[in-house]
Amino acid sequence: MPAIALTGQCLPEDSTVASFLTNLPEFIGALLVDERCVVAIADFSDDRYVQFWLDTPQHFSVEVVSNAFLDDDHELSEDDESTLDELCFIAPTLSSSPNWHWTGRSMGEFAEIVRVTSSAVSNVLSKSGDDVVTIRTFEVERRERSGSRQSASPQPR
Repeated sequence: MPAIALTGQCLPEDSTVASFLTNLPEFIGALLVDERCVVAIADFSDDRYVQFWLDTPQHFSVEVVSNAFLDDDHELSEDDESTLDELCFIAPTLSSSPNWHWTGRSMGEFAEIVRVTSSAVSNVLSKSGDDVVTIRTFEVERRERSGSRQSASPQPR
């Protein structure tokens, strides 16, 4: 049974960063129990974003925008990238994973998912309080991957 209301890919909802971070445990929890393959994107006014991809509760990804998608004025600094590395995000590769990404493999990683996302938003993207965040949630179709696992192919924002 679906657990999260979907806005649709082209129908975002605005919120504040304070509200987003306060409600992040509920938001992540709803994604983790949803039976659909869901993508959620939280966009900020400077073209920075975090996005989530729930393929199954055993494959949950959090992505933070990389410099490949940012103009010179908004690029992540070396310190930002070091912080992402310390949070155990995997550095982007333009061929397969163009954003910084962190992947959870079990429902037991719920607290860690919330922690790394909160830290990335606050400490790397420098978002807080009344800053506006625009959120989109939408379902994507799962496609067969080699082996028995299913996966979707969300496109980076």
